[in-house]
Formats: sequence, structure tokens, C-alpha cells
Amino acid sequence: MFLVRIGDAERGTCLDALTEHHRYGRLSAEECDRRQQAALEALTAADLGRLVADLPSLPTGVDRRVRRLAAR
Repeated sequence: MFLVRIGDAERGTCLDALTEHHRYGRLSAEECDRRQQAALEALTAADLGRLVADLPSLPTGVDRRVRRLAAR
């Protein structure tokens, strides 16, 4: 599998998605913090994809951008 390197913009998109999932009550504050820290440390799109893989899609679609990155 080809691992696509990511930058700050992609990390920011993932942080936004995780924040929304927390607002919807799908992540506790502690779990959201843990996943956000992992997003900040992520090097590849696959790293980010793992952080949202077990969460449903959001109405805003922000998490779909993270999933598309991880599918590359």
C-alpha cells in the first residue's frame, strides 16, 4: 500500500472532523483529545484514516475528506 504523506491542512481537516464527532456525542472529551493528539502526530493519510474509521459519516462531509485521503 502506498502511504501518502500529509501536511498541516490535512491534519486540520481531521481535527475538525473529530471536533464535530465530539459535538455529536460520539467521542468523549478524553477520546477526542487522544485522537486529536494522534492527528497532530500523523505522518500519512492512513494514520488519519484510522482515527475516523470507526465513526459514522457527518452531515457536513468533513470526515469524508479524511476518508478519501486515506483511500489513496
